[in-house]
Amino acid sequence: MKNTQALIPTSLPALVPSLLVIGFSLASCQLQSGEPMLTGQNAVLSTLENPAVAQPIATDLTEDLAGLIPKTAKLVFDQDMPPVMRAALRQTLSTKGYRVGSADDRQGKDILLKLKVFEVGEDLLLRVTTPAIRLSKVYRMKAAGSAQIGDVADDAGGASTMRAIHVAGPPVLETIGGANGP
Repeated sequence: MKNTQALIPTSLPALVPSLLVIGFSLASCQLQSGEPMLTGQNAVLSTLENPAVAQPIATDLTEDLAGLIPKTAKLVFDQDMPPVMRAALRQTLSTKGYRVGSADDRQGKDILLKLKVFEVGEDLLLRVTTPAIRLSKVYRMKAAGSAQIGDVADDAGGASTMRAIHVAGPPVLETIGGANGP
């Protein structure tokens, strides 16, 4: 028994090299996968670069925004919005009868749409903001085997990674700066 205890380092200076070797080994495995390591906000935003995720979210958000933004307004998108999500929103809002432009040609009365995305556990919290409102909604990704009716499958990665996205909670609407009153 004494021989096995001798193999386990008991002092901190002896543990540090072992932990460094393990850490570098794990990092090396991650970097050799061929895909860039994404962290934080970049990882969350990259989720919206997948059309199979962006399109159903855009369709759902458009349904909610349709009752909140007058169709006479011209909508422009913030430059920070992921391009695939911007294209999906442009298409769905145009289908609903909205005029849509780019932030480059924004004029005084145009409504700027900003999108923020937060990861909450395994869910995505999307917040669409205009000068008058803030609409927040939670979406959940789950394996296609557990998909429900109405879910949209994400087959971009093949059958083994098929996923579906669906609304995980009711929308939360906030008015900004007394938009609905004095």
